[in-house]
Amino acid sequence: MLRDVVSNQEIDLHKLDGGIEVEYGVLYECHVEGIGDMGPFKDGLFCGTRGQSRRVEAILVWIQPRTP
Repeated sequence: MLRDVVSNQEIDLHKLDGGIEVEYGVLYECHVEGIGDMGPFKDGLFCGTRGQSRRVEAILVWIQPRTP
């Protein structure tokens, strides 16, 4: 369980469907070898490099309420 710091509601990550995905977005940053931090990106956008053979060395993921 996570807690939404804005509304103070608990969020069950196993139930991010049935309408709740409209209220929350998944955001993430990645740290890429030789480049550093990239992002933030959200909701499935690509994070990293293509065709450069660089490692993704770290990923930070969080969920956040969507703004109306």
